[in-house]
Amino acid sequence: GDLLLSELFTTAVFMGNGVMAIASGLLGNVLVNYVGYGPVAPFDAAVAVLLIGGLVIHTTWEENYGTKGPANAVTRQFIKGLQTIRQGKLYGYDCLYQLSGGA
Repeated sequence: GDLLLSELFTTAVFMGNGVMAIASGLLGNVLVNYVGYGPVAPFDAAVAVLLIGGLVIHTTWEENYGTKGPANAVTRQFIKGLQTIRQGKLYGYDCLYQLSGGA
């Protein structure tokens, strides 16, 4: 139990945060400086990676939905999805505000 969880978090932090951040920085640098796609190329590449990752997760992830509940459960999931989108927009606006020198 605990050993497996410890290994999971170690791998997630090392691969998810460290290695992927370095790799994405190097890819962004290549796209801007050597390929010549301009300063927004890393962000365009991030959209492509996000879509590919979403497709992989959608086709391979087997979710444990538990027992089927009433339609109310679907409504709750829809509301949670809307809240997630709203929260993401707020973080995006905050990031843009910080980058514009508003703080």
